[in-house]
Amino acid sequence: RWKGLPNRQFIRTAWSLGRGLLATCALVLLVVQSGSAASEFAGAQGTAGRTSFGWSFYLFVFALYLVLYAAAADTPSRTGRLAIGAAPLIAVVLIAALGGLGELGVVREWALTRSTFGRELTRHLFYALGATIGAIVIGIPLGILSARHERARTIIMGLLNLGQVLPVLAFIGIMMPILGAISDRSAALKSLGVSGIGWAPVMVVLLVYALFPVARNTFIAIRQLDPAVLDTAKGMGMGRWRTLLEVELPLAFPVVLAGVRIALVQSTAGAIIAAFVGGGGLGTIMFLGLEQTSMDLVLVGVVPIAVMALFFDALLRGVEHLVGRGRPVDPAVSLA
Repeated sequence: RWKGLPNRQFIRTAWSLGRGLLATCALVLLVVQSGSAASEFAGAQGTAGRTSFGWSFYLFVFALYLVLYAAAADTPSRTGRLAIGAAPLIAVVLIAALGGLGELGVVREWALTRSTFGRELTRHLFYALGATIGAIVIGIPLGILSARHERARTIIMGLLNLGQVLPVLAFIGIMMPILGAISDRSAALKSLGVSGIGWAPVMVVLLVYALFPVARNTFIAIRQLDPAVLDTAKGMGMGRWRTLLEVELPLAFPVVLAGVRIALVQSTAGAIIAAFVGGGGLGTIMFLGLEQTSMDLVLVGVVPIAVMALFFDALLRGVEHLVGRGRPVDPAVSLA
């Protein structure tokens, strides 16, 4: 029950929510006014006109972000922090859904590319998820093998480190003639679409880059397990494989998952290289915008990539939080 003045926590929460509400209102006003100005310009210029946000818009949005971030950080309640973070996003989405941003250049460009956008988005997800799944299937056994045998660790980690330092364009340029030659000698691979251009070189390059964080985190997770736990499992009569499956991997799971998160975010961003070899993906839209010096078209390709990367990162961080962080991860490996 309240007696007298509100307590300090209540005042702090109310002040934080108030700042968040004011920043959200300012953002809504800014977006609505921008959409209105774009509509007026479009009416005067016709279908050929394009209206884009200026630097002042982005600076103002960044300033509002700082206010929202500070307000969320000062809010003791988790529900309050979620409300402060979600309210601006929901407001902007509602404005866009009601047609308030329909005349902006980026929305017009998206409407023009809508027929191909879904296909390129699907291809982009195919590259990102395919490379990550391949890294899980191959990288975890490599990490376990490295943890078991010192000589294997030297060879495996040396090769994976070499793959990391290769420039991506040089790497994909190396893979193109190699895969082309392999495809010419194998009718089965050729029937699957494996060639020097298309999806195959992209998938190989992304897989090699994604292997390192998964294998490295698996290696560290296995090596840093408490020997007493393994001795206890051995004393209970568990064999080597049973100990691995029932003791080591469950304990190592949070650290391995951190490596998977890095691989997935890295692959999502790196899949733009598919545009260089006719493999499609959102990079195709982005580079088309660069060729036409159309920043609105560039944003149509870039923004979904950034949103997907942030979504995957937040999703897997949430899973990590649910299963427990486990032992600390080497900062050089976790990159986060």
